[in-house]
Amino acid sequence: MNQLRSIQEELPQIAQFNFLKEEFPQIHEIANSAAVFVHIDYRTACLHARIALELIFKFVYERNVHSRDQKTLGQLCEYLKSQEIIELLTYTQAGFIIVNGNNAAHEKKVITVNHAIKSARSLYNITYSFVYKYGSNSLPKTQPDFDPDALPKILLIPKQTIAKYKQSIGSIIFIENLDDQKHLLWFQSSKKVYEEVFFPNPSDRLPFEEIEKRIRKYNMQNSQEWYELYAILHDEYHQEDETDTEDNVHPDELSNYIIGMGYFCVHLSSGWIFANYLAIEHTLRNEHPVAIFYENIKEKINSKIKNSKAKGVVFEVAPMNFDFLVKIAESSTKVSGSDQEDEFIIQMKSFRRLNWFIKQNNVYIVLDKKGSIFPYVQPGMDDPVQEHTQELFLMIELFNTDLKNDSQELVEEILVFLYDDLFMSGSGERAKGYEENVTQVKQSVLEKINGCILGRREDLILTNSEYNCKNLFNKLRTKSIEEKMWDRLRLL
Repeated sequence: MNQLRSIQEELPQIAQFNFLKEEFPQIHEIANSAAVFVHIDYRTACLHARIALELIFKFVYERNVHSRDQKTLGQLCEYLKSQEIIELLTYTQAGFIIVNGNNAAHEKKVITVNHAIKSARSLYNITYSFVYKYGSNSLPKTQPDFDPDALPKILLIPKQTIAKYKQSIGSIIFIENLDDQKHLLWFQSSKKVYEEVFFPNPSDRLPFEEIEKRIRKYNMQNSQEWYELYAILHDEYHQEDETDTEDNVHPDELSNYIIGMGYFCVHLSSGWIFANYLAIEHTLRNEHPVAIFYENIKEKINSKIKNSKAKGVVFEVAPMNFDFLVKIAESSTKVSGSDQEDEFIIQMKSFRRLNWFIKQNNVYIVLDKKGSIFPYVQPGMDDPVQEHTQELFLMIELFNTDLKNDSQELVEEILVFLYDDLFMSGSGERAKGYEENVTQVKQSVLEKINGCILGRREDLILTNSEYNCKNLFNKLRTKSIEEKMWDRLRLL
């Protein structure tokens, strides 16, 4: 939230939330923002109320459970309620904030001033109880009433400041119908960002034309087999004049507003989802808008798979040279400025991406029976297919953790989904020998499945090393920061 601090300082201070300011300044900043925008920008108010609530519940969870486990806001809310750490009234009011915050991230969901007031009032009640219980300064047991009429009706802040502030939140559009002018425009606008910003290396990305073919083939023909979820996180388009609208703006101009993208293949019959990519503008990567973006993607997935049969998201991560990274960690020599710097940056980008994914709640990496990376292989997509076959790390986010009880059986089910369903479902021309290559790769990988497990980052054992994935990453992160290389390790 550091990037917002200078903007937040320009906002008026709402007296009703001042009791937070001394002991909980970060929560105060976000709660104050929610209150400021109640009558001015309903979506921003609801989004900031949700962000403030997440900060509060994380504090309460860590204080009572003594754990920093990564949980979504919904999971935190349910856990704190089940353990009677929060009261029923707090749980109910938190529900209002979560629903309004999630809906505010959807362009098509109507958000009114009543939603904003309800979120702000609920946040006020929750924060007062929070400070009364966890703060050191005593508050009166009977809290003053929340007064929405005391909140500002206008803001005397430059429009540019408000535009930057709103950009930190973003709006979401799901591309479903390319015959719809608005969907087509945003889709075309995203191509430049996809190819030039997020995935400049052609070998790292799926051809954009293939994405378009799949959307037209499955979404626009109401397929019962696949749903192509293509999501764009963007700043709201700011009109320069009354005639400058989304209907006549050029895609290159609109592309400047895109700050995140996600593309997922949803297999409607099996309930498995394949994540082709989730790309966020790097300065927002660890901020709350990312969590809101991904939660809304998962909500959309669940709305498409009937009877709550969605099992989880499967994704691939580029491998890295752990032997090289261990040598760097154990060396006292500076990497910055050395002939190893470029290779270190490449390896650490992959490592940082792996670490970010696996830290998320209910995300696992597939390991063999010895605790090493399971030898998963992606079949070759281009000619010659044998040369384009590559080993990758296979990771899974489970929506239902009960599925983890039999890891080997679950991994086998996922591999069958990948090789039999996903890799055989392409809509474009296939390389020569492609289907035979998929069959061969599948057979080879399944032969090695015995004893495999779903592990967390501390379970990943690095051969001939005292490190596991977690402590190696932490040591290299410290080294990167000390040598001023951390900002170069962009997460895509």
